[in-house]
Amino acid sequence: MLWRAAGEEASRRDGGSRKQAMRRRVQRGIPVGILGYLDGEPVAWCSIAPRDTYRALGGVDEPGDSDGAVWSVVCFYVRRQLRGQRIGAELLAAAIAHARSHGAVAVEA
Repeated sequence: MLWRAAGEEASRRDGGSRKQAMRRRVQRGIPVGILGYLDGEPVAWCSIAPRDTYRALGGVDEPGDSDGAVWSVVCFYVRRQLRGQRIGAELLAAAIAHARSHGAVAVEA
């Protein structure tokens, strides 16, 4: 939630408040990212979403960029015991494919 929280939401830093804020986004259909599974169990996470769903990240808007044209990767997580096995690379490839399938013309990290 670090790059998503704004206003009063940003002042609430406890885990419960952050989980609720993320849940609200998901319920409203706001893209938040993708999960990676191994044998049916979640083992990885990539926060990828349209740049305009985050707080100001910086970056350069190109002439003609429409809302949702640029997606941003701001966070990765891979379960420790699975690191070094290319899961992160596979997760990034899946995140890019996910963004493109939802209209992204560029992905930034």
